[in-house]
Amino acid sequence: MSRLALTPKQREIMKCVLEATDAGEVLTIRGLKEKMSYGPDVTLQAIQSSIRYLEQHGVLVRSYEKIFSRRQVIVKPTLSGYRIFR
Repeated sequence: MSRLALTPKQREIMKCVLEATDAGEVLTIRGLKEKMSYGPDVTLQAIQSSIRYLEQHGVLVRSYEKIFSRRQVIVKPTLSGYRIFR
């Protein structure tokens, strides 16, 4: 696998996703936005764009789950994501 070039914000996204997964939390995109150090200053679309990049490079996966009777987008690390960031 070639070297993955990430921005500091993309690295922070991966850090938050891995920490949430290790703690057994289900992390939605909105939940991720709240955990980010720059969360109040960023749009959901910007976070989704970073998630899309990370997903295209095989370190994150998005899935859809029903939470409180609403369909939510959940983000989880892949095995490659664990290998690269651990």
